[in-house]
Amino acid sequence: MKKILVLTSTFPFNSNHNVPDFVKTQIKGLKKQYPDLYFKILCPNISQNIKKEETDSYELIAFNYFWPKKYQTLTEIGILPSIKKNFLNTCKLPLLIIFQLINTVKICKNFKPDYIYVHWFTPQAIIAYFASILLKIPYGFTSHSQDVVVLTKIPIFGKILINKIVKRSHANSTVSIATNLKLKSCVSEDNWIENKNMVLPMPIPDYTPKKNIRISETFKILFIGRLVEKKGVELLIRAFNKIDDLNITLTIAGEGPKAKYLKSISENNVSFVGYVSGNEKDHLISNTDLIVIPSIISKDGDSEGLPVVVLESLIRRKLVLASYDSNAGEIIENGSNGFLFNSNNEEEFIKIIKNISSLDSNKRASIEKNAYELGTNYQISSLGPKYYDHFFKDLN
Repeated sequence: MKKILVLTSTFPFNSNHNVPDFVKTQIKGLKKQYPDLYFKILCPNISQNIKKEETDSYELIAFNYFWPKKYQTLTEIGILPSIKKNFLNTCKLPLLIIFQLINTVKICKNFKPDYIYVHWFTPQAIIAYFASILLKIPYGFTSHSQDVVVLTKIPIFGKILINKIVKRSHANSTVSIATNLKLKSCVSEDNWIENKNMVLPMPIPDYTPKKNIRISETFKILFIGRLVEKKGVELLIRAFNKIDDLNITLTIAGEGPKAKYLKSISENNVSFVGYVSGNEKDHLISNTDLIVIPSIISKDGDSEGLPVVVLESLIRRKLVLASYDSNAGEIIENGSNGFLFNSNNEEEFIKIIKNISSLDSNKRASIEKNAYELGTNYQISSLGPKYYDHFFKDLN
């Protein structure tokens, strides 16, 4: 039995908890493929009282970091979006780090894990680094987007800490080539070991796509994701408002600090359905013609890693239109298994949407088939062995 302690900022407590579930998908998939792995998950508690799901795949432990509990909101929409929404949330971050470190040490003394595996460099890899020094336990991390670059904003000390964390780590992964390059740019050549760092997108569940049956003549466009600046939803809505075809509709699925503003600038044929997951999410994607990922680089430099919704859409044989800023161009071949556009060119964006909506059935079917074949590479059955070999295989 290999005992793994997983540190993360975000993890769904149950199927009704409205937070992204990609870490859960990864852990459950690894446990199914490798029963010798025994996982404990440590994540911050939240402001609501939500019952934790009981499962044979892992044990979930939530720790408190702020009182009264109703103000434990730092991770509910993501740490950076929470701080942008209310700068006072900055004061909660040191408390989260301190209490996650304390709880990590407590759990390690009883659980005695063989390995600490963390999601997000800041703050989880920092916590794993200090826990490793105290307890001599190896650790590895997965970086998702800007979670390393945040530390570089701390003069002198930030880059020193990044280098120490990377040097001491057992293995690391990033979700995209762009994210890997950002990490590498923060690390000195002496501390960068190429085979210790691997690009591994977050896996999606294995999926057998349903047959696409189209009854409506309406061309349906869908966005799924957090309603924050870097997702580019404002660009999408403003472009859609200029499309005068009444047979094209846009659905926005997600929640976030920009929701109220985005609704205020929306015109006809735009609907907001809130956060979706599970069967509701599957139904929404399966009954859509085009999934759009209009990600941008935000004003403060925040950017994507590789949105999981890209992979979830491909495996469902869906047409995908993604911006180059989403990093989907690392896997999508424009016009073959999906479509790409420049997020700084609204007119190009509108033209591409119109062209996709008028594709003939044979061309459309060909792209959907290619999309599915690409998507199969990112199912947990395909990526699980790569994660296992990279992080856990050589553990004693």
